[in-house]
Amino acid sequence: MNHTPLPSRRGLRRGLTLTELALSIGVVGLILLAGQSAVTLAGATAARSAKGGTAAAACAAASQRMTDELSTALSITSATATSVTFTVPDRTGDNSPDTVTYSWSGTVGDPLMRSLNGGPPTPILGGVRSLAFSYSTATKRLASGRTTSAETLLASNPAPSTTNTKQVQSGKIYGLVLRPIVPADAESWNVTRVRLKMRSKSAGGQTEVQLRRVASSRPASATLDSSPVADTALSAAYDWKDCTFTNANGLTPGESIAVVLNWVAGSNACEVEFQDSGTCPPGDALYESSDLGGNWVRQNGQTLVYEVYGTVARPATAQAGSVYTGVRVRAVAADSREIAADIPLVNQPVVP
Repeated sequence: MNHTPLPSRRGLRRGLTLTELALSIGVVGLILLAGQSAVTLAGATAARSAKGGTAAAACAAASQRMTDELSTALSITSATATSVTFTVPDRTGDNSPDTVTYSWSGTVGDPLMRSLNGGPPTPILGGVRSLAFSYSTATKRLASGRTTSAETLLASNPAPSTTNTKQVQSGKIYGLVLRPIVPADAESWNVTRVRLKMRSKSAGGQTEVQLRRVASSRPASATLDSSPVADTALSAAYDWKDCTFTNANGLTPGESIAVVLNWVAGSNACEVEFQDSGTCPPGDALYESSDLGGNWVRQNGQTLVYEVYGTVARPATAQAGSVYTGVRVRAVAADSREIAADIPLVNQPVVP
């Protein structure tokens, strides 16, 4: 009888005990948990990196925008620690400077705002924790430019010893050439008002008091400005009549001007008082025309009773003044990202 031999104990593969199996499962669980934690940590790190990159980019964009605009400021109209308002060359295509304001409320977390020409502000950087504008100034000799005087008397003949009357008619008008006295350093002068002694003559009379340049010592044909005078604006007795002007500007020192009484309507537009003898003011010359200014004939020894007022432009006295030379911006935004910009001002606006 044959017997199949049993395998030896050494040849048998021993299975895991319950304890060993439990330990194995625990080790595998720990490995899986560690892997999951590593993946989660990597994801969080990537998210923080992306968020930090976004915050850094926002700070860089805001800093560059403020630098680009502030560096070209033409004037600074308001300068505080949390806001700055200034003008810049045209940004909107209307050929006029534009006004820009950067401001922060001072409340942690509020955004840095920008507005254009007083429009609604828009945020350019969110989550601001702190912000401060500071300003560098310097003293320099400012450009002198020019100043324009208040209205002043330029020429007059208000009370001659002997006077008479002239009638302004369709066949007889008058032009007074005169030379105002202006300061020696005057750059130009303007006529703002002429006063004449006038009175009404007939109903429906209409006179136009004109200012003209002078050509060949006589009133030129072109009119610089005019002021209408109706007979209803005049009384029956001689009185001063003020005629105002706005367009007789930029006249040259030493240049003469012509005051012309031009007929418009009525058989006699008006009557005007004049000096008929004696010494006339230097430079005065009264002319008469019977063809509405086509030809002028001088009336020797005569001039009108008048006053001429105007303004004079003179060089301004150069003075020392303060100018802005730079703006420093320091800010801390989200994720502790910072703005640190020192912006030189090319145009060095004058400090108000």
